[in-house]
Amino acid sequence: MWEMCAVGASSTGTFVTQQCIIQFVADGASGASGPPGRIEWHTSTTGTAAAERMRLNKDGRLLIGATAAIGSELLQVDGEIAITGAFNHDGGTFGALGAAPAAQRAHVVDPTGGATVDAEARTAINAILVTLETFGYHATS
Repeated sequence: MWEMCAVGASSTGTFVTQQCIIQFVADGASGASGPPGRIEWHTSTTGTAAAERMRLNKDGRLLIGATAAIGSELLQVDGEIAITGAFNHDGGTFGALGAAPAAQRAHVVDPTGGATVDAEARTAINAILVTLETFGYHATS
């Protein structure tokens, strides 16, 4: 459809490859009112052609480090992410907030006394949560 480009200049003043590109692209077959669209962001490292880094597809999914959705989630990241501060969601907070007070430590309990949740699974999940706490993460509800 169309694109915006940023072209850099070398130290000698000659133009080099496109360093940043934002493309507006058809994202599927055209219908009666035209094709669905997506937006792609491309960047480059020194001396390389620009590569796609992020995409907002026709379904409103933001893909970072990926070019195809792998589920229905609106934000999909292929690679590691870093979060500074808390990560808030509908069920509570999960974030790098330091050690959790004992009263707020997340753990798995079974109100039926073991009839529905396997004790070994509960122990394994609790061990994972304790490990996360050693890295400064905790979950609260």
